Amino acid sequence: MSRMKGWLKLLLAVVAFQQASCLTTGVINKAYDRYHYAMVTRVRGAGASEANLFLQLEVQHDGKTTPQTILLRVPIDDIGGYHRSVSGEKLEKDGLQLKAPPLGCFENGADLPDGVRPIAVEYLEVKDHLELDDQVYALPLGVHVLVVRTLYGGTAGSFPALPHDGTVPSGTQLLLVNRSAAHAPRRDSLGGFTQVPHIHRAWLILTPFSVVGDIVTFPFQLIGIGC
Repeated sequence: MSRMKGWLKLLLAVVAFQQASCLTTGVINKAYDRYHYAMVTRVRGAGASEANLFLQLEVQHDGKTTPQTILLRVPIDDIGGYHRSVSGEKLEKDGLQLKAPPLGCFENGADLPDGVRPIAVEYLEVKDHLELDDQVYALPLGVHVLVVRTLYGGTAGSFPALPHDGTVPSGTQLLLVNRSAAHAPRRDSLGGFTQVPHIHRAWLILTPFSVVGDIVTFPFQLIGIGC
């Protein structure tokens, strides 16, 4: 019994130290950038082959004042489905580092492939998600690239006019729609891509010192003074 109490005390001490290691946690948070996204600001071009939708996208991300252009390939049958037929890889291009996309895969280069059928970017303004459903059902058969603004009780006049040059304004949603006679319309939202976290290695050098600091201030951290 005494041995069990000893192990229990040790376990509680370890858990408490993990919760109270303020200095080390702060250093690690400084070392790793988190939750940064490259947002899609414009669809420069779109085209479809028999099986794939290709999107030429401008993305804006931290560290760049001008957007960068990337090419995304999306299998049409994957749009709105649970199955993903391709497993993408991360993208490294001109200082831009993106994790593998949740839909489709990044392609080399930035130009649409030769021979694809051009797909126009369509703009919709709807009152709510129910009207969006109706609009999607009314689309002709085929694959569609939509930029959708939902008013949510507002009026069209209270918003800037929607562009028609492929721009994805703030407050709108980029939707990919697969409209097929074989099934109900399927759609996926495409907002942005997760950036690969940048590691600030200089902060990691301080980790041994922060551990020592946490050990010294451990009693104060437990009672809430150190954090």
